[in-house]
Amino acid sequence: MKAKIIAFANQKGGVAKTTSSVMTAGKLSDMGYKTLLVDADPQGSATRYVYKDFDETTNDLYDVLTSACEVSQGIIHDTDFGDLIAASNKLYDPAPVDNDPYIIQRVLDSVSDQYDYIIIDTPPNLGMMLIAVLLAADSVVIPTKATKESVQGVDDLFSTIQEYTEYNSRLKVAGFLIVMSNARVRAVKKITEELQAYADSIGCKVFEHRIRTAEGLFGEAEIFSDNIFQKFARHSATKDYCGFVNELLEEMS
Repeated sequence: MKAKIIAFANQKGGVAKTTSSVMTAGKLSDMGYKTLLVDADPQGSATRYVYKDFDETTNDLYDVLTSACEVSQGIIHDTDFGDLIAASNKLYDPAPVDNDPYIIQRVLDSVSDQYDYIIIDTPPNLGMMLIAVLLAADSVVIPTKATKESVQGVDDLFSTIQEYTEYNSRLKVAGFLIVMSNARVRAVKKITEELQAYADSIGCKVFEHRIRTAEGLFGEAEIFSDNIFQKFARHSATKDYCGFVNELLEEMS
C-alpha cells in the first residue's frame, strides 16, 4: 500500500503551519507509523526543528528534484520524528517545479510504499511549489489563527486547492486547524464561529481540537529538537495535538 500524503498549507505566515507539520509527523512516528516529513519550504524551518546537523553538505529536496542525488540519498533518518527530506534556500530557485509540476508527485511515488504517512510542510504562498505539492497530495490541512487577518485569504487558498482537483482527483481539504487559540477571548469565539460557517458552506470541517497558545513549549522543543509527545506528554498543547492527529486519522480512514 502507498502512503497517505498530507500537506499543511496556508499562504499566510505566522499560523503555526510548520509547527503543525512537525508535530503531526512526530505524533504519527510516536504512534508507530512509518512517517516521512518533507520540507518543501525554502525557509527550512521544519528542517531546523528536526535536524540540527543540517549544513551545505546535506542532501535536500532541491538536490532530489534536480537529480543531484537519488531520492534515497536525500532521506535523513531520525529516531524521534521519523524520516525527513530537508529543505534549503536552494528551493527559492523555481526551475524544477516550473519545468515539471508533477515532479513532487513522482519523487514521493518512488518511496510511497515505504511509509504509512508522508507529511509536507509548504511555503507560505500560492506559488508553483505549492501547486506541485497539491498535485501529489491526498489531503490538505489548513492551519489558521482565529483572527480576522489570519482567515482572510482562506477562500483564495481553498479555490486554488479546488482548481487542482481537476488534475489530482484524490485531493481534498481535510479541514481547518485553529492554532494559537484562546477560547476565553470573545473575538476568538466570533472568528471561530465565522470560520465554522464558512467551512460548512464549502462542505469542509473545522477540527474540534484547537491548539492552545504555548510559545514556551514549542520554542524550547524547537531549540532542543524535542518530540513533545515523548517529553511533554502532559502539557495541554501536547494533548491538543494528540486530539487533532487522532481526528486527522479518522478523516483519512
